[in-house]
Amino acid sequence: MPSVISHSNPLSPWAKTAALLGSLYGGKLGEQILSDVGTLVARHAAAMKQLPAGGALSERDALLITYADQVHEPGVAPLQTLAAFGERHLANVVSSVHLLPFYPWSSDDGFSVKDYFAVEPAYGNWADLAATELEKDLASGQSLRTAVFKRYETLQKARRNQAAFNPHAEQRVLPVDPRLFVVLRATASGGEWVLGLHNVSGELVTLEISGLENCTELLSPETPATPKHKSPSLTLAPYAVNWLAGNGPRPETLTVVG
Repeated sequence: MPSVISHSNPLSPWAKTAALLGSLYGGKLGEQILSDVGTLVARHAAAMKQLPAGGALSERDALLITYADQVHEPGVAPLQTLAAFGERHLANVVSSVHLLPFYPWSSDDGFSVKDYFAVEPAYGNWADLAATELEKDLASGQSLRTAVFKRYETLQKARRNQAAFNPHAEQRVLPVDPRLFVVLRATASGGEWVLGLHNVSGELVTLEISGLENCTELLSPETPATPKHKSPSLTLAPYAVNWLAGNGPRPETLTVVG
């Protein structure tokens, strides 16, 4: 039994759980199940203590408890319909939606579950649930997914304004370092160019790039040059992506310095 779990107090919830498991499964098996539950609780204790975005629930919150197939639409999976209905009509009405069992079931209105690792096909699939969670994350404005999608959206807007992203522009992959994927695109006239820097490793990588002080960062309004080296340098975090843009001489010299 994990040390973080104590059921020495006969009135504690843990003691009551032990008594119930013993009455259902017998002393030996009940103790084993209790131990397994304790292990799971200890493993996920930190995550369980984290408050959801916006803090703990209060009297101001309202939760909708519903079945996965409560809302129907011809030819559409009920989970998708429920997600769309919630977005249109419940965004400012309820704080969250709690789905009653959506697994394959045999009886008891879905509560007699046959497989906790599957979604009842009549309701939809895991992708429908994942899409709902993705939309929730993006709406929060604080998640990692939001940051990734915002940068991607910024890049998409920049691509429309950069001639070097034209499908007919010249493109070269530059062999700089095994940890980097570097691509240079330039207009036919050679004036405008963009440089894509992709760190495909779990390490920090610092580059010195000729003419970096004259570049603009497409994913940020700031110029990425730093005064740490004689030549302008740029540090890529693990798995980071940067796109630089310029007009004039191309950055033909890229040197890894760290």
